[in-house]
Amino acid sequence: MRVSVFSGVVLAACQWSVANAQQASFAWQKPVEEQHYEFEWPIRKVAIIGAGVGGLVAYRELAQAGFDVRVFERDHAPGGNWHYSDQKPPVVDIPNVAPVDSDYVPDIPDALPHGEVYLDSSADDTEERIRNHRGPKPTWASLDTNTPSVLQEIPGFKWPARVPLATDWHHVQRYLRAFASWHDINVNDDGPISYNTRVDRVEKRADGKGWTLTLKELVQTGDHTAKASWYTEDFDAVVIASGRFNGPSVPDIAGLAEFSKKFPGRIIHSREYRRPAEYEDQTVLVVGAGSSAVGIARDIIHSAKQVLQSIRRPTDPLRRYNLSTLPANATVIPTIDSIDVGRADSPSDARIHLSNGTVISGVDRIVLATGFRYTYPYLPQYHQSDKLLNNHPLVTDGTHVQSLFLDLFYIEEPTIGFINVNERIPTFSHSSLTASALASVWAGRAKLPNTEEQWRLHGEYVQRRGGYDKEFQRLPPDVLQERKRLFVAWLNDAAVQYGGPLVTAYDDHAEIMKLWQAARYNNTFDVLYGEQKSSEVAAFIG
Repeated sequence: MRVSVFSGVVLAACQWSVANAQQASFAWQKPVEEQHYEFEWPIRKVAIIGAGVGGLVAYRELAQAGFDVRVFERDHAPGGNWHYSDQKPPVVDIPNVAPVDSDYVPDIPDALPHGEVYLDSSADDTEERIRNHRGPKPTWASLDTNTPSVLQEIPGFKWPARVPLATDWHHVQRYLRAFASWHDINVNDDGPISYNTRVDRVEKRADGKGWTLTLKELVQTGDHTAKASWYTEDFDAVVIASGRFNGPSVPDIAGLAEFSKKFPGRIIHSREYRRPAEYEDQTVLVVGAGSSAVGIARDIIHSAKQVLQSIRRPTDPLRRYNLSTLPANATVIPTIDSIDVGRADSPSDARIHLSNGTVISGVDRIVLATGFRYTYPYLPQYHQSDKLLNNHPLVTDGTHVQSLFLDLFYIEEPTIGFINVNERIPTFSHSSLTASALASVWAGRAKLPNTEEQWRLHGEYVQRRGGYDKEFQRLPPDVLQERKRLFVAWLNDAAVQYGGPLVTAYDDHAEIMKLWQAARYNNTFDVLYGEQKSSEVAAFIG
């Protein structure tokens, strides 16, 4: 019996170590043809949800593999998070709503197809209607990239000559639009993409052999008029590429909701931030230590009267890198225990209790740079409130995505694939590997283990990573490298055996990254503040 090289690759997925995979013997007891997952219907027509980086790259790989592909994008242009707009997303809900409701709540008519014409009382009402449909992204006016341009390059589609290493959203937006144009799916192209079209539901077809998408197209027809159309379309497989930055996460702080209710507009989530002029001569409290938190603090510092940065003690190296770029005149404070609005007549009268016992006041605005939760409003049937593995949910508390083999295929029904659900990966290049895997598996070249084996391997991986939690989707560098080697070995073995293109490992540009980090991040938190100051801050924030 000849066992495919994929056997060793799957063992590597289990062990996440090339050394372990080479040392271990591996053999399934069943004949080779029974070791693989067998799809219940042929896959020819594929839907892609989202035209950001992952969706665009998935379109290229699937279309080149011969699939009939359609892309649906709720916004009016490609680019995902890199499509900047002065228009802000809706005000964040405080406290958190359920993850499934944290982006949008579909409004599907009882009978389809269906159309409606809206005659709003004002242009502002129409703008709000369009805004809620398209979901403006969390990009602010001066945002630059936190990785060099060579790491934000799609394999096979180079940046123009002389593009600087340090770019901003303007560069990336134009680059992605050029990619879309090259593949005939940009705005005004006559390609297989529907802009202004939101996916409201993905559910099994009536015959159980594929998926039915319920779609809502909303277009503005005048200053205060708009037209909506709901319809359905069937597909054999679906790519989830709607991104990770749609459902804002709000910290559970006593009094935060009362503050927000009493002083509307004085608390925002970082996704709503656009320009520093709104914070002129105000004391601004930024909550968070991630790249957005620090980037917004740097943007505001020259306009605001004072910037306070509320953080936990940074144990994560990346958080320490981020904090090394915090402006020296920003004041670092510990986490917030509670907010007492009491009889406060203005936001600055509110008393903010910190975790070290200190009480501060005088804060005019609060920016919650506290991240996002995973949410797929069009897949409510896979959102659950508990974390029992045998229930096979995708989303529970929103901190991670469950039940995915290689963070790519939904194990219970691998005709659903996910692109770029991981954090801390080079999304532009990594998405090319994962999209190639979707194309190869769905074309019948690369083989998945059977369902039972996928669950076994996945369960061992979950255990090895310490269980499902907010760190689960963050790939440490060693796991990312092993994942990359796995995809290359697996897909190339399939190409040799069954035909199809070979793939190559993308370049990590490790030397450039070392120089980039040294120049951008001042190496560590200690460098910024000095050893003594760093110790004082660490002692203060606990």
